[in-house]
Amino acid sequence: MSLTYRYQLRLPHYLTALMKALITLDGVGRKLDPKFNLSEATETIIQKVFEEKTKPDEIYKTIQRSYYRDFKPLLAFPRNINNLVKVASQGDLEISHNIAMKPPMEAKFTQLANRISASLIIAGGLVSTSLLMLGSHHSIDHLNDVLIGTSIGICLMGIYAFFISARRS
Repeated sequence: MSLTYRYQLRLPHYLTALMKALITLDGVGRKLDPKFNLSEATETIIQKVFEEKTKPDEIYKTIQRSYYRDFKPLLAFPRNINNLVKVASQGDLEISHNIAMKPPMEAKFTQLANRISASLIIAGGLVSTSLLMLGSHHSIDHLNDVLIGTSIGICLMGIYAFFISARRS
């Protein structure tokens, strides 16, 4: 399990659940009996499953299922390539790609954009407040120019981000 986290591997959820169950089973077995060996305890069951899966009938069923799922679409591949080349040679080839986000993903993007816009508006307020506090060290004209420019710039970025997020939803 640590290797999957270290190398950021994505395992199917059922395999992860099986690994956790086996680790838990091994840990409980060792707590109850320090001489417990999970490999020895499951060896006969694994042998029976292996023998069942390698029977000729099971292999034939697996090949038959994989033919319709994997190999049969490949039979149409030369015909599809031929049609593609034909359409492209006539100059009628159009390629379009439309990416549609799923509603939960779109909601997360909208939430993120709202948070960024709120953060920018708050940052504008904080910067302007801190500049006001530093006003005693600089002339009032210089401070006003910096304060107004910075505050307006940051607030405009926040409002812009807000409008972009509103347009997405």
